[in-house]
Amino acid sequence: MKRKSLKMLMKNEDGAVVVIVALMMTVLMGFAALAIDVGFMYNQRRSLQNAADAGALAGVLEIELSGDYESAAITAVQKNIDIPVENIDVTLVSAKTVKVDVEQVAERIFSVFLTSTDSMVGASATAQKIAWYGEALPFLNQDSYKTDLGVWEKLDTNSGNFESIKKEEYTLINPSDDKHDISQVYFLLDYDDGIAVDNGAIATIKQEVEAIYDRNYLAGFVYVLSLKDSVIASTKVKLITGDVINITDLSTTDIVHVDQLMLLKCSFDEYASKWDTAKLTVLAEYDIANGDFPANYIEPEGRAARLID
Repeated sequence: MKRKSLKMLMKNEDGAVVVIVALMMTVLMGFAALAIDVGFMYNQRRSLQNAADAGALAGVLEIELSGDYESAAITAVQKNIDIPVENIDVTLVSAKTVKVDVEQVAERIFSVFLTSTDSMVGASATAQKIAWYGEALPFLNQDSYKTDLGVWEKLDTNSGNFESIKKEEYTLINPSDDKHDISQVYFLLDYDDGIAVDNGAIATIKQEVEAIYDRNYLAGFVYVLSLKDSVIASTKVKLITGDVINITDLSTTDIVHVDQLMLLKCSFDEYASKWDTAKLTVLAEYDIANGDFPANYIEPEGRAARLID
């Protein structure tokens, strides 16, 4: 009798184990399905993000062209992913900033057996038009530029002023330890608090200036700071201290006030490193102290807009 009861107990336990294993398999299969679908959703979101990025960049670049930033953004999104227009939202954040939001029903394979409720996958991108922010040759023109512009030239025989900007006032971007590979180098000037000139021709930057010339002399252009034409005509310049001195008396300790400066967009016509001379032709003038900057500015690396979010 006792042996029979033991056998029945063992049989009952075997049945319980089968039920527990069946339940565990269901849970494990559910987790496996969820993991696979989450992987699909991750890849889907990455594709949506790439499309949103492309849309925001295309939209912001179109603002100053046709002005139809919305159509440009939508077209760029749909070139990257198959998505209906109603799932694309384009917002003009500012005159130089566009935001694109996209969403799509999440792709599911296994989890449809667990729930019939669809979930959405989305992505967002904000792009901003790049404004000129200091890229220029490391010189401050101090004589007339209306008919002929030359920089890196000695202003007069009694001065050591070659119109060179002090090295503390600029940063060399994309420098290279290999002097034969500086094709992408350029100078970024810190002009907001004024500009100081240096004595001498600053021979250490000859190769960098030559690289910029080689990159731009055929079809490109460069920027250079200059004293305003009215300042040059007066022969006097204001410093950040408020003092007004003769232009010819500028020394390395003097910092020219930013409201005395003009940004010039120029063709780079001639460069002679042997004589430290650079000849340019002025194409446009910008009163940067009063918020006048080049339109459709393109960085030396080729970017005209950047993603900011």
